[in-house]
Parts: sequence; C-alpha cells; structure tokens
Amino acid sequence: MAAHGRGQRRTPTVAPPPAARHDPAPRPAGEPAGRGRPGPERTDLRDAIATLPAGHRQAIVLHYLADLPVEEIARLLDVPVGTVKSRLSRGRTALAARLADYRAAAPGDPATGPTEVTHA
Repeated sequence: MAAHGRGQRRTPTVAPPPAARHDPAPRPAGEPAGRGRPGPERTDLRDAIATLPAGHRQAIVLHYLADLPVEEIARLLDVPVGTVKSRLSRGRTALAARLADYRAAAPGDPATGPTEVTHA
C-alpha cells in the first residue's frame, strides 16, 4: 500500500450503516421486524439522501443513521471537523428542500397549524 504524502487525500470507503436498530413503522401483528416493504416516507427519504453530493451524503448517513459523532466522522473521512459540520448543515438544507412537500402536509406541525382532534 502506498503512503499518502502531504496534500494527498485518500478516498475513504464508507460502509453502509448497520441495520436499523429499531423499526419505527408499525407492523401487522405476527410480522417479524425487518420484513415487508418500507413505507413511502422511508423510501422517499432514502431517494432524497441518494441525490446528495457524496460528501454530504456520507456525513448525513454516518451522523444520523450510524449515530457517529462529528469528530469520529472527521477522523474517518480525513477532513476537518468544520468540514463535517458544513456538510451536515448543507445536507440537511438540501434534504429539507427535497422533502418540503412532506413538511407542508404534516398534520399538527407548528409550521402548518394545529391538528383537528375529534373525540369519539
């Protein structure tokens, strides 16, 4: 393996995050966790993450899906901590724009007003 000289950056290989530790989506009774099809929200989020530039995508996946702290991500990617923070911020902004229609349709969201509650 060749040594990396000053100014040369190696391209890190980022493994996909470990399998989800929990499945927040409700499952039909008797269906084991991890089986079945993901809901449209999950697939739309996955698709939106896939459209991010590689650096932003790596930071988002490592921080929010693999639960790694910013400092660890910086070490893994061989970039300064400030670069990771910038990528996270820009990645979040891009995801918010791509998923804006979910926010507009979210009932009870402070941005869209209160949810009407009916009691039976």
